[in-house]
Amino acid sequence: MLEPAIIDAHGIDRAGIHWIAAKSAVHLRAAFEPIAAEIIEVDAGGLATERLDTFAYHQVKRPIVPLDPTERVNESRTAALKVQTHA
Repeated sequence: MLEPAIIDAHGIDRAGIHWIAAKSAVHLRAAFEPIAAEIIEVDAGGLATERLDTFAYHQVKRPIVPLDPTERVNESRTAALKVQTHA
């Protein structure tokens, strides 16, 4: 459901609706933010998850952004630069 007009097209009175569930990461905000009391985001997992740490990564040189904390990545880059400059 991308916009409230879909509800209207089915003859449903929006004033009587207390909850709407929508599977959308971005599109629903433009249509529903102006009329919603609250938008609750839920991560249902799967391929569209924003939690990249839930996947098992193989053959990925670590540390790497966004999987690892930025501090760890910066430490790794600094160490690599020291090795390169002393070679």
